[in-house]
Order: sequence, then C-alpha cells, then structure tokens
Amino acid sequence: MKLTPLRKRRVKAGMSEDLVADYLGITKGSLSMIERGHDNLRLEYAAKLSKLYKCTVDDICRDLGVL
Repeated sequence: MKLTPLRKRRVKAGMSEDLVADYLGITKGSLSMIERGHDNLRLEYAAKLSKLYKCTVDDICRDLGVL
C-alpha cells in the first residue's frame, strides 16, 4: 500500500480507515479512493478531515494536489 500524503496524515494521527470513514459517513472504499486522489473530495469532507488531522483545509487540498 502506497502512503499518499493524505494517507500519511491518517496513519500519523493513529487512525484506522474504518474510524475515519465512519467519521465522514462514507465507506472505507470511498475513503481509500479519496486518499489516492481517484475521487473528488467534497469540501465538507475536507473540513472534517482538517479538524480530525489538526491541519488546514489548504493542507488537505495540497496533499491531494488540488492546490
């Protein structure tokens, strides 16, 4: 499993895919697609992830190559 920047944030925070997917209200597969950049990240999810990972929405977008 390749550690993309967003996935590294999750791992560094010590959180499982199941935990983060449940927090976002999505499936584990959908989270995996987002972390790999294969699915568009909704602003709502970016905001929730930034709170969860204690970073900014800009950081999340940079991790995905959006900024």
